[in-house]
Amino acid sequence: MSVVPDHYWKKLLVSATGLASEEQSTSDSLRTMSEKDREWLEKVMIELVDETDLGRSLERTMNGLKVLAVKAELSEEDHEKLEELSTKLEDLVQYADLTTYFLREHGLELAERFLNYTARPEVPSIYADVLATLSENNPQAQEAIATSGLQGRLLELLTNCNNEQLQSKLLRTISCAVRSNVVAFDAFVSNKGPSMLTRLVETSDAIKVAAKAGRILTAIAFTMVDYESRARALDGLISRNYVSLISKNQQDQIEGELAYIQDFLLPIDSGRLDERTRSELVAAFRKRLPAIDDFDEAQTLQALITRFSAPRGG
Repeated sequence: MSVVPDHYWKKLLVSATGLASEEQSTSDSLRTMSEKDREWLEKVMIELVDETDLGRSLERTMNGLKVLAVKAELSEEDHEKLEELSTKLEDLVQYADLTTYFLREHGLELAERFLNYTARPEVPSIYADVLATLSENNPQAQEAIATSGLQGRLLELLTNCNNEQLQSKLLRTISCAVRSNVVAFDAFVSNKGPSMLTRLVETSDAIKVAAKAGRILTAIAFTMVDYESRARALDGLISRNYVSLISKNQQDQIEGELAYIQDFLLPIDSGRLDERTRSELVAAFRKRLPAIDDFDEAQTLQALITRFSAPRGG
């Protein structure tokens, strides 16, 4: 059966008939279409459907991926098809009105299947991007990822991953899946996400990965400012992350991340932190200060030193 809906053929027939009436005024008959011409036209019409009917395009894309997902082994041709369909899927899931269909048709399970596909290292990276694109500013997707348990498995995958590129992609995915959503944030805390990201900051030898983990935890807290108890619950871990990043002695590579965390720390109640954390922060601020050539950031650091040096409760 044709994959092109009948109404598209009818539209094409109307157009073709109009052209024929102009060009073939002496003939009332239409030439029978050859099989080769029909195959070519079918391909053109499929492309037309994909461009104009996003829902049908998503259906076709997911069906193609499901066929590949159940194969025990993929050929080189299958891998090429997988990459093509996966890239198309990422383009489609950015449309929030397709989320319901994607979720109903087991899109999360499909994405998780390929996130754990080890035969081609680029495939998990593509699906980390798919989930990030799906969930960014999309509460329906964020909550589905949280309540399905996928958020917790993403965190486990991040913890067990040794590939820096995939770690960076997974960090973005987790950020998109949690930011600005209370349900997703509460699941993130329940899944021990804050401590997992902090451990990555402290133990990663890749400074860019460590800094990104620190920035993302801070960004998640920033988006909870309307729920102060949630945002402030991360003060201690974010403070630890800042100290850890400074201690790596690679400030010149992560200046943006350090400045971002400093902005988060500036308004917090320093009295809520224990004496050791306060002392370590002050030492880190003083270590950072000589490397600063931006006036505003230098002023921020001076304010932080003053605030965290003050006696507790003072």
